[in-house]
Amino acid sequence: MNYGLILPEKIETREEGAEHVLGGAGLPEPIINPSGDYLQYIPEGELQSAANIETSACTLFGTNNALETQIKLKTGITINYSDRYVANVARRKGVLKTNGANPHDIAEMLRKESGETLESRAPWTNDIKSADDYYSLNVVPLIPEAVRWYGVWKLTHKWVFSGGTPQSKRIALQDALKRGTVCVSILAFYFDNAKGWYTKPEGGQDGDWVQLVSAESDKPYKILTSYAPFLKDLDPLYDFAVAKVFFLTPAPFLKNLYFQMTDPEVARLQTALVGLKYIIPHAITNVYGTETRSAVMSFQRDNGIEDDGSHFGPRTRLALNTKLNPTAPFGGDFLTYLAAFFSGV
Repeated sequence: MNYGLILPEKIETREEGAEHVLGGAGLPEPIINPSGDYLQYIPEGELQSAANIETSACTLFGTNNALETQIKLKTGITINYSDRYVANVARRKGVLKTNGANPHDIAEMLRKESGETLESRAPWTNDIKSADDYYSLNVVPLIPEAVRWYGVWKLTHKWVFSGGTPQSKRIALQDALKRGTVCVSILAFYFDNAKGWYTKPEGGQDGDWVQLVSAESDKPYKILTSYAPFLKDLDPLYDFAVAKVFFLTPAPFLKNLYFQMTDPEVARLQTALVGLKYIIPHAITNVYGTETRSAVMSFQRDNGIEDDGSHFGPRTRLALNTKLNPTAPFGGDFLTYLAAFFSGV
């Protein structure tokens, strides 16, 4: 059965992502999770179908699960993005058709256009009685806050493979899981009672998009779906049609911050520091208070910067940007790099 996945007919052009396949040209992405197991970081399952309403939005639910999982891994913070908001933006842009979407097109829309907003801003409410109701959300008031997401995170993505055997795909997926969070296409849902896992019969076609949680050696794949039971075991030699790996890197800090300052950027600073294991007991707020000052001072001390934590200036920004995104030239912002030469903090 198809729950909203439109498989790409081919992956040959730049627009189809042919230049972005894991292991292709360029430096390899850094390892963020050496075990490749994300079970402790996954969000709570959310249904894409309820009260006999099918949204055909598996590509959004699966992709959002992967992004939320990676944020939990990198920051320790549990976040829940609104699938309904993204689905409505995708429908209005023509990316999400009535029968679903190509996961590459959804990833590109999230990377460049829609941004993300919280589930509380566009939830699945009890007054939704049909798919038309679900897709009747007025997204215009939400877009300004959603695109601020790009000031926090930079999203990139790659296909994991461009063909191969189930065995070669498994090796590629195990590598991908160490470098980012992964979604895969599956047939929904055929359970093999004799083997105790879900599988794809010969001739079956994938019609669902789910998060791959783990691919441990000699064990079934574990997937997070948007249908109960949310966690499922999958044939360890499942022949996926396509798979994508997602990479989230923090957007660079560009602004000086100071003790007793109130600013949304302070909340992002607190999030970054907490993710690096610096203690801010009452984070996350917009206020640069004594707890934040203490955490900044500890970070400065660990990076050879002499200050009491009262100033988050160019040198501290550069050190944090580089720590958060070690592969980006100049920590992701050349002006901060230059300013650091003329700043003590």
